[in-house]
Amino acid sequence: MQREFVESFFDCVSGWNIRIFADIMYRPLNVPPADVAFLPVQFRSQLIKINRHLELTSPDEIAVVLLDGDGRQYNNIAARYSNWVYRSRMGQSLSRIADTPYLVDSKITQGIQIADMAAYVIRTYQENKLFNGVPTGSHYYSAIARYYRILKRQVGGLGISQWNEMARLQHYARALALWASGGKVASERRGISKTRTMRGS
Repeated sequence: MQREFVESFFDCVSGWNIRIFADIMYRPLNVPPADVAFLPVQFRSQLIKINRHLELTSPDEIAVVLLDGDGRQYNNIAARYSNWVYRSRMGQSLSRIADTPYLVDSKITQGIQIADMAAYVIRTYQENKLFNGVPTGSHYYSAIARYYRILKRQVGGLGISQWNEMARLQHYARALALWASGGKVASERRGISKTRTMRGS
């Protein structure tokens, strides 16, 4: 029954009008800063790409971000999100992203469930290096590779990098170095304005 459900799910995905944004990265060697002013780079990357997608395809629409859980994950991700969107120059420039995320329960939220399924397939595909080929006789990995191809077809072609393979050093080393030196934070905090208009106005 479970296999039939998964097959049916990916059959549906292949026909949906959706866009998938994924960042593939190694687990960082160093723990990211705990300061709530620091939004992990993978979240920034997703927000930037979603904002660009809407600018190109639906400039009058606003993306609402759903976060699974109560907002305390990733050392208070809800506060990190809002701080970055409101206080950084880059965050303030994302005019197609809602200011505040919605905190939801994945057990009853279909969008999160779909994202979880996609993330599982992408992670399994990458961790097992299935891009080098599927092991002979493995029905499981063969299915994962097929699901992966279905997902990748939903990336679309917007002239922007939507399916990034982010190496560990490229991903976190630069962000941590900037954070430690104060360069990134200083430049972002200088961009904080005392007043802020509502998004989309």
